[in-house]
Amino acid sequence: MVDWVGLTAAGLMIAVVGFGWFRGWSMVQSLIVAMFGVFMLGVVTSPGLALSLVGSSLVESLAWRPAYIAPSAFLHWPTLVTTMFLHADAVHIVMNVVIFVFMGMGLEERIGRGRLLLVFLGGGIIGTLLHTFYVLVAAAPVEAFRPVVGASGGVFAVLAAYATLYPRDKVVLFFILILPNVPVYIAALVYTAMELVALEFVGGLGSGVARIAHIGGIGGGAFLAFLIMRIRPVQRGKEAGRPIDLKALESRIETPEQREIYDRFIANKDEPELARAWLERLADMLPCERCGSTMHLGKDTLRCTCGNRVRYRT
Repeated sequence: MVDWVGLTAAGLMIAVVGFGWFRGWSMVQSLIVAMFGVFMLGVVTSPGLALSLVGSSLVESLAWRPAYIAPSAFLHWPTLVTTMFLHADAVHIVMNVVIFVFMGMGLEERIGRGRLLLVFLGGGIIGTLLHTFYVLVAAAPVEAFRPVVGASGGVFAVLAAYATLYPRDKVVLFFILILPNVPVYIAALVYTAMELVALEFVGGLGSGVARIAHIGGIGGGAFLAFLIMRIRPVQRGKEAGRPIDLKALESRIETPEQREIYDRFIANKDEPELARAWLERLADMLPCERCGSTMHLGKDTLRCTCGNRVRYRT
């Protein structure tokens, strides 16, 4: 049963990510703020202000358990998402956030906020479900009721998608030492190998770490990357379509935040994927002159839900 702490945490997740979306924030940053917000809520509502959510009412309310896969437990299925915002302790959340920042920011610049969110949530859910099926196949009744928490599945999904779509992009690799300028496919191979070795020598159950969920996240991220390529193929050359009317676009700039995003778009206009991502970010920040809502990027126009269309290509 969800108590007031759980309801507050769920509302916080939705509010932060939703507010960030409409304000044009980075999706990676919005997700991280939501994670830390939920973690701090769990800390301040736990006895003794312990930096751990293990056994807390928050975990009891919003964490996924493999037993919830049963059709009779369908009311608990939303915890497939909420469990990704929960972390066992401070070390757990910091490790996930550090990797997420260095892998997620680069991918978000390439594919945009919406697709980044799809990869993170979709890959995390795939990883959690794979762990669930592993528990069922292993016939481990104790593990079936053990909470599975953390964003690791989603973070590994982002890493795998990045390596699949843009394997030669450079990232910072945290592996014993901090190694800068490592091709993202190398980082993905290193982390995947670490998980497979740990799975072989530690096992998939009973260690306190859901290794199968991590591996499932990697597979899910790669799968979602292929879907992204089919829906909108990764472009290596100049983007097709009419030229962008820069004067018309710039005339709509009203705030310093919009100006910053516009300048980043201009700086990357010869890199189609980066330019598209910054243009999407800018569109989400521009108000509709008809109703005041934010606009959204179409093929040749900025669109609003009220029906207003503003052409941004000549």
